[in-house]
Amino acid sequence: MPSHLDKRLFCQFYRLLATQTLLTELSSKSMRSRHWQQMMAITGKQLNLAEDAFRLQHLLDCDLLKHAEDVLDLTTASLKEEAIESKLAESSDDGSDAQRAFVKYKSRGDVLLRAADTAEIIEKLEDTQMALGSMATNRYSAPFKEEVDTWITKLSVVSEIVEMWLGVQAAVGVGLARGVYTAVKRRILQSAHVTGQF
Repeated sequence: MPSHLDKRLFCQFYRLLATQTLLTELSSKSMRSRHWQQMMAITGKQLNLAEDAFRLQHLLDCDLLKHAEDVLDLTTASLKEEAIESKLAESSDDGSDAQRAFVKYKSRGDVLLRAADTAEIIEKLEDTQMALGSMATNRYSAPFKEEVDTWITKLSVVSEIVEMWLGVQAAVGVGLARGVYTAVKRRILQSAHVTGQF
């Protein structure tokens, strides 16, 4: 009789530990509303996600162990999506360095690109484009596909403009302000029609 009791106790202990693991995973800050919607689809249970109504018992009623593999897949996806989300935020912050690349030329304002800063910006642009290209093929980037595609297009246009600017700057030399401004303005206006406003 004690061995039967031991097995039963062990099974209850195992279920408790497995449930605790799932609850810990579900409590991650990476879980967004879309993940909870998926959770409800997986378990077939409706959850009231309002802070004042959501209770632990509601999750326990979902029979998490029955859906353990799907729940773990969901929580893993939420963590990977959060990483992609933060990389996208970094990409949008990287543009602030571009302001330092311009230097004044006579009375025409900041129209020349400083070579050292421009090389650094081009390197960052290329790195970011590679990272975004990788994100675009990642299955966890599906919720951000439109944003990733938009950033890929924007950075491609920016790279093209910087190359044109440097080309005009090299070809014309120091007296380039008007030519660069006109060429870049034309390209920006063309791009704005294709990609929307920056």
